[in-house]
Amino acid sequence: MASNDDNPMADDLRTADRRTDAATAEKIDMALLTRRAFDGRTARTFCRLSGIQERLTEHVLGRGADQVRRTTTTLTPADRRAKPS
Repeated sequence: MASNDDNPMADDLRTADRRTDAATAEKIDMALLTRRAFDGRTARTFCRLSGIQERLTEHVLGRGADQVRRTTTTLTPADRRAKPS
């Protein structure tokens, strides 16, 4: 039986998982920033509209601000739509 290291399909799945994890992490970071700027209710609404699972939302937003790892700021603007010319 071949190991997952020899299976190209497993590599594709791991890459897809990393992309999903990165996208979810970005949404969670935005939710934490939203909570900091507004309140927990607004952050929970953002999570619900962003498709983040309720269990994960409660796990992260249920913690105090001092109990959550510092969020990372991205160098790219959050709004990636094309700017009007």
